Amino acid sequence: MTDQNGSGTAALAGLRVIELGTMMAGPVATTILSDFGAEVVKLEPAAGDPLRGMEPRVGDQSAYWLVTARNKRSIVLDARDRARREDFLSLIERADVLVENFRAGNLEAWGIGPDVLLARNPRLVIVRVTGFGQEGPNSSLLAYDRIIQLMSGLASVTGFPDSPPTVAGFALSDQLAALFGAFGALLGLQALARTGAGQVVDVASLDCLVRFSDVVITEYDRLDLVRVREGNSHPSAAPMNMYQAADGEWVYTQAPTDAQFERLARAIDQPDLPRDPRFRDNSARFANRGTLDGIIQAWASQRHSTDVLLAWHAADLPAAPVRDTGEMARDEGLLMRGAIQRVDTPAGPTLMQGIVPKLSATPGAITGGAPGLDEDSVADVLDRWPPRAAAPDAAGDKAPGEDSEAALGTASGSAGAAVAVEATL
Repeated sequence: MTDQNGSGTAALAGLRVIELGTMMAGPVATTILSDFGAEVVKLEPAAGDPLRGMEPRVGDQSAYWLVTARNKRSIVLDARDRARREDFLSLIERADVLVENFRAGNLEAWGIGPDVLLARNPRLVIVRVTGFGQEGPNSSLLAYDRIIQLMSGLASVTGFPDSPPTVAGFALSDQLAALFGAFGALLGLQALARTGAGQVVDVASLDCLVRFSDVVITEYDRLDLVRVREGNSHPSAAPMNMYQAADGEWVYTQAPTDAQFERLARAIDQPDLPRDPRFRDNSARFANRGTLDGIIQAWASQRHSTDVLLAWHAADLPAAPVRDTGEMARDEGLLMRGAIQRVDTPAGPTLMQGIVPKLSATPGAITGGAPGLDEDSVADVLDRWPPRAAAPDAAGDKAPGEDSEAALGTASGSAGAAVAVEATL
């Protein structure tokens, strides 16, 4: 695995990351990097990151802090403090990646914009996570997760037609921005291996959520279609919905393909449904989805939810109950895979999200709990982070990937990689 100094075989072992972030999006991005071996040094103001005070609390620790700050080290160093400017820049000089998520323009206003940082360390990858990006009419606006959910259109399509717009129960846009931030850092490092030069990675939470907005933009542009709230049904296929069983529990299935619908029809004791013109193909089923949902609901309402799911699984249909957090946290598969782990933290052993994805040769690991405020120091970090080898005079003299060791602090010299992606439908 790895320890917090980046030794070992984790994929990002040796990568040096400065976190100049607060609350969620930026800090979660560095958590993802730390899970795979990067050493993350978090710089905090004297009062600490406000995330430390977020509810709910486990003893005197914020649950958000325990999860988001795992694997990291903490130094009290306010980047706005000009008296500590040389300390800050000395860390920048030795780092590979800086992640910040302050409002657009703040670094420049503090005198530490990308021009200053890259002048001190030309190989630095600077990840800047904001609500609306570094440029544009909304770049100066303050944004949090739910603001982005509203402005992305997500809330407008979540809920039932007769209910108000609804936001997701998780901080979805923050988490997506964090994922793109970590991904952007790795893209910047890969480019560094070819060019020898660092760069700025501009991540806007709104951009990220829009990128994952299905095909709503194309529907609007070419079909003049604006999606609306449709509850738990699907906007383009049927049947795909939740149904209430006799015990009051809700269960879900979907059978959008003709083969799946044949199996569903037999499972609900209606084998002739696929020959009904109203249900002969997906277009017909979609046009008559209310009637079809009523037939499935009538069958489910006469059976216990366990029996409904057994019947659908026996028919090789995708089906699931609606689980709460407690049921999810006890899932044997998630626990077996390490997607949920019990971690030693300042509040005691605590269940939390594990490592994603699972790597066969260079796996990640949770190696430490959330740090106390100012547990580390600039001097100790500089001792652990010796100066990197000087960049070559001409990046063009290097083969692609030849500088990976300097960029990532790992033994790499590969000119490229082939990636095979398998999907199961």
